Amino acid sequence: MDTKSDDVAQIRSAKRVLMVLEYVNQEGPTTVSAIARAVSLPRATAGRIVATLKSLGYLDEDSAAQGVRASRRVLNLAKGFEPELDRMAKIRTALSGFTRKLKWPLVFTRPSGINVEIAATTDLESPLAIDRYHVGFRLPMCDSASGAVMLAASSEAVRERVYGMLEHEQGAAAKTAAAVNELQARIRRAEAQGYAWHRRAGKREAVMAIPVRDGGDALGAVGIRYIHSAMTPEDVARTLLPQVREAAAAVEQAWHA
Repeated sequence: MDTKSDDVAQIRSAKRVLMVLEYVNQEGPTTVSAIARAVSLPRATAGRIVATLKSLGYLDEDSAAQGVRASRRVLNLAKGFEPELDRMAKIRTALSGFTRKLKWPLVFTRPSGINVEIAATTDLESPLAIDRYHVGFRLPMCDSASGAVMLAASSEAVRERVYGMLEHEQGAAAKTAAAVNELQARIRRAEAQGYAWHRRAGKREAVMAIPVRDGGDALGAVGIRYIHSAMTPEDVARTLLPQVREAAAAVEQAWHA
């Protein structure tokens, strides 16, 4: 018996189960076919995982969607994270109020190494969201408005740590230098403007982000996504920037409450 092969297979199976559970928990009521497409699994495999999760009580039938939804038992998986859940609930409530007024999706991101990670989002509440991201989704700092504005609002020591991590991750000297130079250019623009703007290659949506501060350094950023062909960065800065600043202040207040 090949123990190593068995271990790899079990890890792969566990990963698939967690991907399915995470998708259903974030997406809401959904179908096996949608799950299979979202996590790149054969429909039969997705169906077996869904059946197992239902038998364990983590998924319930949802007649309206003709599919399944997460059950209350899923909450048990987050017991150790409970204090953070209460804080995030307050932050989501604050962001939801602004999305109801502005219609565009808002997101609260936090630094995670050389990445930014979504901590709260109103994607599912916004009628104008094109891409819908889930909590835990990560983007490179050097390819995000949130990353640039967080570092612009942080100390040089924090920036140097990020540059060092980039150097470790990128490996090749030329690639590392290019990534650091690009990030530094974004930081300088964010420092000059007080906000950061960015559109990722191949995406219809652009993002404007404002830092959320924790005394000295930034603890995160609030960003608003919008369709870049509908509004110029100047339009966004003129019409949306004041309210995004209010949203960032509300998040900061909820964080410290």
